[in-house]
Amino acid sequence: MDAPKKLVRFDTYVKRHPSLTVEEFHRQWTEVHAQLLKHWLECHGVHRYTIFHPLRSEQGHHIGPAAAPSTLDFDGHAEILVDSLDIIKALQEDPYYKAVIEPDESNLIDFQSVRHIIGYEEVWVLDGKAV
Repeated sequence: MDAPKKLVRFDTYVKRHPSLTVEEFHRQWTEVHAQLLKHWLECHGVHRYTIFHPLRSEQGHHIGPAAAPSTLDFDGHAEILVDSLDIIKALQEDPYYKAVIEPDESNLIDFQSVRHIIGYEEVWVLDGKAV
């Protein structure tokens, strides 16, 4: 049996643009930005695009085990799963990215905060079952 193909996972951690409240950031990310992305990503062969909204207390602090000091201080996280890094490069070079996505990101994200990690994932439990 062939080993499963290792898909490339491109993760991005961001902080919100300083002009936005936490609520505005998450609403704009979901209702506007993700809507601009999803069909375009699908056309480029992206297997998965997810956004992650960290839980926060009423005071705005991240919720973690006993407010662990190791909790990442980001307002959101996006994940793209692709066959190869060539797809990420093609996304960044696409005229739609330059004309539509990048300008929207400049209103949504504090670009100084952006951090990426690229790798692959191994799935050991799926749908509640060991695989």
